[in-house]
Amino acid sequence: MQGLQRRRPLAAFAAAILIVAAFGIVVAYRHYDNGTKTTTNTPSVLSTSAYDSALGLRLTLSIGRSSILQSDGITANISLNNTTPIRNNLTISGRGLDIQLNLGPCGQLPLGVKIFQGNYAAGNISQGKPLDTSDRGIHLCPAAFDIAYFSFAPLSDNITLVSPQPNKSGNATVPTDMYTKRASASAEYWGSWTGWNTYPSANITFQSFPRGIYTMVGEDSWGQLVLLHFRVVDDQNPVDCPAIASNSSFVGHTNFLPIAGPLKLEGYYQNLRSNNTVVLALSNTGHSTVTLLSLSAHYGEYNFSPDGNQIGSWHYYAPNGTLSYPAVFLPNECALISITSSPPFPQLPLTLSYADNRTQTLIITVK
Repeated sequence: MQGLQRRRPLAAFAAAILIVAAFGIVVAYRHYDNGTKTTTNTPSVLSTSAYDSALGLRLTLSIGRSSILQSDGITANISLNNTTPIRNNLTISGRGLDIQLNLGPCGQLPLGVKIFQGNYAAGNISQGKPLDTSDRGIHLCPAAFDIAYFSFAPLSDNITLVSPQPNKSGNATVPTDMYTKRASASAEYWGSWTGWNTYPSANITFQSFPRGIYTMVGEDSWGQLVLLHFRVVDDQNPVDCPAIASNSSFVGHTNFLPIAGPLKLEGYYQNLRSNNTVVLALSNTGHSTVTLLSLSAHYGEYNFSPDGNQIGSWHYYAPNGTLSYPAVFLPNECALISITSSPPFPQLPLTLSYADNRTQTLIITVK
């Protein structure tokens, strides 16, 4: 069933984000131009750029923080600018557009971001293997076009994709402007996936970034490459069942119908700052592990997303506070499922689907 429309991070667990913001460190902004490097200090921003004078292109990558919690995401901003005062038409190198996939499931920008676990430099990054950060959800993407070349506006990041489109006579084609957009993107990464099966499936998994050092690489389709590093640290105050029950930012409710099934609904919580998110506290009271694969309502399926502020999504907080998929409940274990819908959250039956093909329906009346 088609996934619902989605949006950006939820305030439901803003407290965890504030812990990271408290670091407030100053990092260096690195600027490269024709082989020279200058450095200025920019509070709380890590940014780097590369400049190719032959192409007239500057590639810039930045992140807002150098340290995140295990249950948090890291945002990358990448852009490609034409530094010449004339229109700049550039063909794509032999590698094509494979690098752009980590900016999202749709689009044809000649730039992208990769994340490697470990501390790499430009000289040895080829020895590493990038993490699979691609989204496994269901998406409606516009048709992709064959590319003749990209055309950059003067002194701008405005880029036009020029495609060889059929001419009226025979098999001839003519270069045609298909769209113009900014050669820039912002993407948030929360961890990595394994497995290639389509969601939902027990054969694919998602895990938060384990603690350690990571290398983020920005790259364009003409071979420019820039690197930044960030650190993932343990969350000393993870979001779990006891924590949310005692958190004054959440209001707990028990107005639901108890339904027999693999999991027991202990209660649900609403954030005082958001009326479109409900957090379910679910316990496995049985003697075997329960694996939850998907959630749906009468109007469609919720897509799993580690970014729990995306409309029409759900995500799972393991008892240690980390994000993962599938949602695995061990015996006598309570964990949290966060669901984000269009506000206000409707009164609805919610269907939980498990790996053993069982389903369970919860009747929740959200006030």
